[in-house]
Amino acid sequence: MPELFGPIKRMRVAEELAAQIKQSIYNGTLKPGDKLPSERALAKRCSTSRVSVREAFRILEKEGLLLIKRGVEGGAFIIEVNNKTVEDSLGVFYRYGDVSFHHISETRLIIEPEIARLAAANRTAEDLEKIEDVIEHGQRLIDQGVYDVDAQLRFHYILAQTSRNPVLIAILNSVISYLEKNVPLLNPNPNIQKHVKDQQAHQKIFNAIECGDEEAAFRQMKEHILTFGLISAVNQEVRNGKRKGR
Repeated sequence: MPELFGPIKRMRVAEELAAQIKQSIYNGTLKPGDKLPSERALAKRCSTSRVSVREAFRILEKEGLLLIKRGVEGGAFIIEVNNKTVEDSLGVFYRYGDVSFHHISETRLIIEPEIARLAAANRTAEDLEKIEDVIEHGQRLIDQGVYDVDAQLRFHYILAQTSRNPVLIAILNSVISYLEKNVPLLNPNPNIQKHVKDQQAHQKIFNAIECGDEEAAFRQMKEHILTFGLISAVNQEVRNGKRKGR
């Protein structure tokens, strides 16, 4: 049998340095806005080369922890990691990764019913007022015959905020950004009746959240996402078929 494993090599210097800097960020020694020593100074302090320091900086920059500025006022600065950082990274993945609308629909089906459940459990009077305002705004647009995807997606964004779960908020915000860009492409000939159905579904979900009925909120949101995902998937398959037939 061939030898599958060999001696374990020591971690590369750049990766080790990047790990040390990350640990300093995690324990609060380094804070957002802090400027790291120059490549030369850090290389001397760590008894390594500037090439290794530069590579460590690139690792941290790629992970969204470091901002490299050029020029006289430049340097390597610690970035504040928040929802926006995560959303931007996921947005890049959605755009350049092998991600389809079906994958997005599956993700929504997994997280949005739970978001609705949490919203029913955690909602405040202020939250309910915001949700109701969004629904009323959507209805006004429908009454005017206006098809506005952003107005409908705003409902889902507010529900995520009401869940009080920062991880779910970050994921859903990135999904909403994807939908804002792609739904018009998936449905180039919008029908106002689609918005009417969305509006009716949103009202049912809101009613459950207002009553604090977690199970009903979960159930109504699941039904809503299933309907939306199915319609969009069918539309996409039809268009793909047309492209193949050309």
